[in-house]
Amino acid sequence: MPDVLTPQQTPANPVASSTPPPAPLSAQPTAAQPNIVALRALASQAMEGDAHRREHVLEDLVGAGSVAAGTEDPATKGKAGDLSILLARQRMLAESAMEGEDRKKAREAEEAIAKAAAEAAQRKKDEATRLTKIKADERAELQHIAEEARTKQHNVLESQKTTVDELVHAPAMSIRPVRTFKEDMNAAIKGNNLSLVSIAIKEDEKRRREEEVVVGETKQSHWFAIVSTLLILAGLGIGGYAVYVTYFTTTEETAAPTSPNYTSLVFAEKTKVVPTNTLNDTQLVSLLKNEVRNLNASLGTIEDVHFVDTKTNPESISLQRFISILQVRLPDSLLRNVQAPFMYGVHSASENAGFLVVKPDNYDRTFAGLLEWEPTLVRDLYVILTGVTPESALLQARFSDVLLKNVNSRVVRDANGKIVLLYAFFDKDTLLITANEATFVELLTRLTTPRPTLQR
Repeated sequence: MPDVLTPQQTPANPVASSTPPPAPLSAQPTAAQPNIVALRALASQAMEGDAHRREHVLEDLVGAGSVAAGTEDPATKGKAGDLSILLARQRMLAESAMEGEDRKKAREAEEAIAKAAAEAAQRKKDEATRLTKIKADERAELQHIAEEARTKQHNVLESQKTTVDELVHAPAMSIRPVRTFKEDMNAAIKGNNLSLVSIAIKEDEKRRREEEVVVGETKQSHWFAIVSTLLILAGLGIGGYAVYVTYFTTTEETAAPTSPNYTSLVFAEKTKVVPTNTLNDTQLVSLLKNEVRNLNASLGTIEDVHFVDTKTNPESISLQRFISILQVRLPDSLLRNVQAPFMYGVHSASENAGFLVVKPDNYDRTFAGLLEWEPTLVRDLYVILTGVTPESALLQARFSDVLLKNVNSRVVRDANGKIVLLYAFFDKDTLLITANEATFVELLTRLTTPRPTLQR
């Protein structure tokens, strides 16, 4: 089909049958020329390819706008604009009508993807804006808090400075010079017209009067002192017999001498020797519970309970023997590495606590054995370290890692978060087990402090 329809040709679109023939090309453009453009586009639409048709949409719109712009009639310009919009709508409707189902679905999918991408980008932008605002608010809040803290500290310092200045300049704080006995004597002599001889006489008379009073009081209190002494001796005898009956006979403990080669692993102010040849598990647990509960010592004192073989053989027993008497089952990996000497002691504190100091042979294997022992460690040692029976909840509690005085430790806490059992390596050759954080700190202090020369 030719690009330009002549007056003799019939247009392809029936709508154009009533359209008057176009004017010659050399003629001035009229109001009917936009209709010719529309008819030409509609007539060629049926023969155009889809891609080619889309490429000419913009060209037709530009051509229609150019033709409309060429006329000087305002009404013609307005009609040309309306015709351009109508042409675009008709072409979109024609494309939609010719569009297949598959292409329609593909186009809708592309539009949905594009819309989703646009929404995601917008959400990302909104989220970035929100996070930026939150960070800005946090920085402002922190700055405000810091300013308040600085202001409060400055006010406190100023108040303290004012108080110190007031105290320093107060009349009551004025420091008087030190007075000596010589100056007091000189002042007394000048004020009372006394001589050194008269002062010496008066001092001698005063001394004589005091001696007479002391002699009189001594005579009066002589019989009272004798009676008091007799009563005290009687009380001590009765008390000593009661202690012997209730304690020494039940535990079979004697004042057996300790081995001359024995030295406690941690410095202790007191040492108590306990023979173990006749002790069973019940007696040993009872003895240790009594030591923890009733340690008679000043606060901060550590007592070394030294377990020996017999009364006549004061050799220290091994940790394996101690554990066997308690009938505690240790993991084999731990039992094989704790044959070295050990120490059981009691620390006198606000809450007395027992402790164990062990010298393992191998750090890695010992630590692995302790991890294996943890499920029953509370049940096995809590009684002899605290003097009380653990609650059922503690038997199910698990150990956790914590740093105490820069020492990595494994601890068990009660329902209130208080440490009730812990163990830690002071170094690779020293294992500490106790039930009190204060006792653990005391042990660390003594291990890092030179041992006193004399022990009592």
